[in-house]
Amino acid sequence: MTDYDDLFDDAAVTDSVFADKGALDPLAESDEVVGRDAEERALATILASVHDGYLPTTVSVYGPPGTGKTFTTRRLCAEFASRTPAFGYEYVNLKECRSQFSAANEILFKLTGERKQAYEGLDGVFAGIWKALESYPEYVVLILDEMTTWLKTRIMVRTTSSTGCCAARGRSHVG
Repeated sequence: MTDYDDLFDDAAVTDSVFADKGALDPLAESDEVVGRDAEERALATILASVHDGYLPTTVSVYGPPGTGKTFTTRRLCAEFASRTPAFGYEYVNLKECRSQFSAANEILFKLTGERKQAYEGLDGVFAGIWKALESYPEYVVLILDEMTTWLKTRIMVRTTSSTGCCAARGRSHVG
């Protein structure tokens, strides 16, 4: 036995946070939302307005990546839906969408399992969405995740004319 044996035995951590490797899985569902009390209360206040016959048309939840926006919103909507028969929600990830048509079509697919063809146009997609929502509860929240991904592609505008080329670029702040 050497001095190092004692050193390593003494330094060994018995209750490491890394002992449960499953807890480090970023895709694992957690049993609770931690550190988001104020955000949960704000969202719960908005959702509870359903009991007064009102639900805002748009609520933006924004912030840096990885801060729990999606997890908190989905968890809260699921809990509220389990307690409120007049309320439903759907989660739609728009990360791969590059146009308004593809984003709307992704929403339609989530609601119905079907997509519209380009020749049916954006009006056809929206008509399909409204028809699908008829079978949902009275109040529905569509959680549109990664919306800024396709908004950024819409902000990059390039026009070409006989007088030359013009490029406009802007920043979007959803909030």
